[in-house]
Amino acid sequence: MTSPTQRTLAELRKRGYLAAVVERFNSFARIRIDLYGFADVLAIRPGEFFAVQACAAASHAARRDKLLRTPGCRAWLEAGGRVEVWSWGLKGEHGKRKVYELRAQSITIGDMGVEAGPALDTPRKLAQRERAQAKRAQTRLRLSPPPTLH
Repeated sequence: MTSPTQRTLAELRKRGYLAAVVERFNSFARIRIDLYGFADVLAIRPGEFFAVQACAAASHAARRDKLLRTPGCRAWLEAGGRVEVWSWGLKGEHGKRKVYELRAQSITIGDMGVEAGPALDTPRKLAQRERAQAKRAQTRLRLSPPPTLH
């Protein structure tokens, strides 16, 4: 039986990527630990690199949700990396041979509900952010208790 990770490695290599498994197994706790909490496989070729979370088709949505909550995934995306969930489902059988189908889904920083940082904002967006910060500061000043005299 071939695991989703092994299928992913084979497919990436077929597409011309240099691919490697980056998750490790903690034998004491008997659990797999993903790189930065989200990556099973890294793939590179000239001009591109990305991380893959490999799984069975039944757990595709759960793995996507996991990525959206993982700080390591957010940091990877903010650094310019690409992240994809690759799930493998049984498509059918040809004689005794089982045929699996790949479902690949990209995860973007927009999926995580993260706004662009100050360096990527337009001048208008920066002005809006500054006004909102000033308004919050004024509200805090009004809500703070008056000083007491002793």
